[in-house]
Amino acid sequence: MREEIDAARSSVGDRYQDGSLVLRLSVDQIIDEVGTDRLQEFGSDDQFNDLRASIEARGQTQPIRLRPALSDWTPDAAGRARPDDKFILQSGRRRLAVCKLLNRDVLAIVSAVTEGDETREDLIERFEENTVRADLSAFERYLSIGQIAATMPDASQSQVSDLLNVQRPEVSVGQSVWQYQRELLEFSDGAVKDMPQVKIRGLVASVKSWVDAGKPKVEQPREASTEVVEYRRKGAVTAVTAKRRGKKMVLEFDAGAGEADVSEALQLFLKAHFAEGD
Repeated sequence: MREEIDAARSSVGDRYQDGSLVLRLSVDQIIDEVGTDRLQEFGSDDQFNDLRASIEARGQTQPIRLRPALSDWTPDAAGRARPDDKFILQSGRRRLAVCKLLNRDVLAIVSAVTEGDETREDLIERFEENTVRADLSAFERYLSIGQIAATMPDASQSQVSDLLNVQRPEVSVGQSVWQYQRELLEFSDGAVKDMPQVKIRGLVASVKSWVDAGKPKVEQPREASTEVVEYRRKGAVTAVTAKRRGKKMVLEFDAGAGEADVSEALQLFLKAHFAEGD
């Protein structure tokens, strides 16, 4: 019997270490330290309302991801959490928000994190979840990349890009967007929040020059005659950006982009472009 108990405890510990320990927890046991990387609040879009309706009808089918608040935490012998145990949210903010609204316990996967890397791991988990869902605007995406890079001051841009599976230029722009986020919002009068990637890259250069000049008063540029649209397949890193002025159109994408991503983004562009009757 003693050997069976030891084996059960070992199995629970193994699941915790390899990130496959599933627990059902009270929402009051969960703390969100890093917050969301979306600028729009939960509950104000159709996707959130659809998720609420789904969980209300079918229950929570996809667990959220957590790490223990205490680095030396271990589950009890039965593989459960104690009522006073606390956990830090890594991904699944919408599911957690719905469970709070419905007053339901939360299904969660709990895994160990190396001590000292907790905040960075939380940010990376959040970024990866939203990248797979293509759930971030270009500005939110750059902010998230820059925030993660800021937690790795000794890492090169190439190391950060490899970690996040993004292009190195995205890391460079992300660092600038994170550093100058207030100035970007001020200079563009908030328009940066809805800009595609290629336009944000140009805006960053303008804002840096503006800051270096002491932030002189400037009139907002008028670009109503230029239409800029970004096409990206769900979950893809690369987008094709179409810039149209009058009868001319220019397509742009990162030189290091993969063939499959570019091809699928182009298909999205062609489908939308010709559907408009152009």
